[in-house]
Amino acid sequence: ARLANEPFELAEALASRSFVMTGAPPLGEHLEVLTELEGLLDSLPSAADRDRHEQYVLRQRAPVHFRRGDREAFDEDREALRRIADERQSWLAEATVAMWDGMVSLFAGSYDEAEAHYGRMAEVGAREPNFANSLVAALFQVRHAQGRAAELREVAEATVAAAPGLVAFRPALARIQLADDDEVAAEATFRQLATGGFTAIPQDVTESFSLHHLIDLCVRFGSADDHTLLRRRLARFGGQYLVAAWGICALEPADAGLARLAESAGNTDEAKELSAAAAALEGTITIGCSTCGQISGWPSPSANPAHPHRCASWRGYGSVAHVRGGSSSSGSLKRLPSSSADVRPGSGSTTTATR
Repeated sequence: ARLANEPFELAEALASRSFVMTGAPPLGEHLEVLTELEGLLDSLPSAADRDRHEQYVLRQRAPVHFRRGDREAFDEDREALRRIADERQSWLAEATVAMWDGMVSLFAGSYDEAEAHYGRMAEVGAREPNFANSLVAALFQVRHAQGRAAELREVAEATVAAAPGLVAFRPALARIQLADDDEVAAEATFRQLATGGFTAIPQDVTESFSLHHLIDLCVRFGSADDHTLLRRRLARFGGQYLVAAWGICALEPADAGLARLAESAGNTDEAKELSAAAAALEGTITIGCSTCGQISGWPSPSANPAHPHRCASWRGYGSVAHVRGGSSSSGSLKRLPSSSADVRPGSGSTTTATR
């Protein structure tokens, strides 16, 4: 397509290449693909094609920026997509921005706000099955941060039963079982995933979510071989922030997980080095006040369970004010799957609406 100077065909090829790279470790290469695609926008033959690919670049690039620790670039792309959602009435853009706002609020420790945004995501994105899956993953992260993960056992088991091909929910289910004081079930679920060297975990858009939730399970139940093999998988994400799929929620620096595995294996010095690297990456992601200058970090909820700063000028990028037509949150999602009947069939597949 490059040699033939066919911008439309080249744009389609680059979009397909970016799609395959979603969630994959080589961030620099992915950004190069998206930069080339963005450079073709003015050459595309129709306004519809330009709009479609412009939105696609933003949806793909913002999570990559976050994974690199570039909060400013992430926010720029998020606000650009928000403007598109408002000006062009794009439901896909609006649902995606609501998801990212939920991610921001969750990591600021604003759980009610996070639920409001994720509820908006599910409402606006109801026609896209991937948002239903995103809602389940997001709700687990919220409840886990609140210490209430055990409440989701019925939902999690129904989700796994309804979408057996979506392996990413199984590590989360094991952690829910553990939170529900069912260590036998949690270990059995972990053993199923660890069999064959974690080959059941696909290297796809769900990989980071799966690996993140396997870390503490491996520390608790894993053998020496399990530790070695999981560290090998996780090390591919070294220096990056683990983000679920296309920006459902930010999990932790990969180096933080590697540090826990190293500590569990008795490698104290290595664990300290990895922890320092993780802290440095977390330090690049901040929420600040434009008036008083107070900076609050954006680490994992366990390290910062509540954002303490709420002055009038606080740059609350995840605030409820950004929920279109919203008000203060009651702390409950408008739409939650409560049984297998509420989980969309075939939700393990990727649909063309994400492209």
